[in-house]
Amino acid sequence: MNRAKKKLRTLNASVRACTACELHESRTYTVFGRGRSNADLVILGEAPSTQDDVQGKPFVGRVGQELEHLMRLADVDRENVYLMNVVKCRPPSNRTPTADEVLNCRHFLVKQIAAISPVVIVTTGRVASQQLNENFGSLGALRGQRFAYRGIDVYPTYHPAYVLRAPDKRELVVKDLKQAWRRVERSYE
Repeated sequence: MNRAKKKLRTLNASVRACTACELHESRTYTVFGRGRSNADLVILGEAPSTQDDVQGKPFVGRVGQELEHLMRLADVDRENVYLMNVVKCRPPSNRTPTADEVLNCRHFLVKQIAAISPVVIVTTGRVASQQLNENFGSLGALRGQRFAYRGIDVYPTYHPAYVLRAPDKRELVVKDLKQAWRRVERSYE
């Protein structure tokens, strides 16, 4: 077992035991992450959906299908991607996580990223994008702007759930994913 996988297993056990906020009271499962433990690309969402909570995996159901479709359109190597969220338990009614909920999960997020040590992180949605950036502007202002988080390139884009509601944004997300994946490929040279 590689070192990243060991660290993630230990961290996942801590997440499962967490009762730091009220979200633990209504969760079915914690939703830690899935994918290759030493992936070069991390895709970060804000919080688990109802389907994620039921299955204990991020980006499943229609949103997951849309993300898979977007990655195929962008020629992203799915085997080299790790999917995760900022918050590890589903907020009621799929609402946006509160600042306190995000803060309670922040140390898990930081350790998870450090264990994986990706080349690139694609943040999907405002909450995820703001967590790794000092700029708390709108997603519209952040999208298309690359920045660094602890030496890792970050590319903010729209969440696949938003793309399902606003299909005209699909091309922009594909463009962002292609740009992020090109950055990963350049790291191989």
